[in-house]
Amino acid sequence: MNGRPISEFASLQKATKSWLETWRAFWLPALISNNKIDYAPFNSSLQQLHKNQTKPSHTVLVNMVTKAYKDQETDILGRHGKKNFTFEEFLHHVLWTHDFGFQDPHWISVYDLCEPCARRYDHVVHMETAQEELRDLLNLVGHPPVNVTLHPIKPLPDFHMYLGLPKLLLDKIIQLYWLDFHLFGYSEQFIQS
Repeated sequence: MNGRPISEFASLQKATKSWLETWRAFWLPALISNNKIDYAPFNSSLQQLHKNQTKPSHTVLVNMVTKAYKDQETDILGRHGKKNFTFEEFLHHVLWTHDFGFQDPHWISVYDLCEPCARRYDHVVHMETAQEELRDLLNLVGHPPVNVTLHPIKPLPDFHMYLGLPKLLLDKIIQLYWLDFHLFGYSEQFIQS
C-alpha cells in the first residue's frame, strides 16, 4: 500500500483479501501498537492469551483484535478508516508485533522464518540480484534454461526513508534483523551506515 490509506485498498485489482480482512489484519493492530485507539480491550485479550498459555501468532493476533474491538469496530472505522501510517509508525508496529510474539509473515526476519541453523540450505539468493542468481541456480541443478522475470527491484534501497528516524528505533530494527544482515553477507559498515 506504500503508506496509502486502507480505504484505497478496495480499489486495488489484485487483492486477495477483502478490505475488512486487511483492516483487521494490519490497520487495526497498527492503530493499537501506535496508541491511536484505546489499548484496554486488547490488553484484556492479551492477559487471557497468557492465562491460556496460547502460543502467539499473527492469526491469533487478528482473532484477538477482531474479538476485542468487535463492539467498537464501526466507530473505529469511522474515525480511522482513512488513516495513513508513517514509516516510523510502521517500524514501531513491527517492533511491537515482534515483542508480543505476533510476527507477521510479511516482515518476520528471514532467520526466524527459514531457520538456517535448523535446516541445511545449499544456496541463498539475494533479492538484489535474484534474477541472475536464479538462472545460475536453475542451471546448476540441471533445469532447462527458462526466462526468469521478477518484479523490478530498485537499484538502490530506499535509504532516504531512514533519515530522521530516532536512533533508538533504528538500533532496535537493526537488532531485530541483525542475523538477516549477516546471513545475507552484508558488511558491518553497510549495517551501521
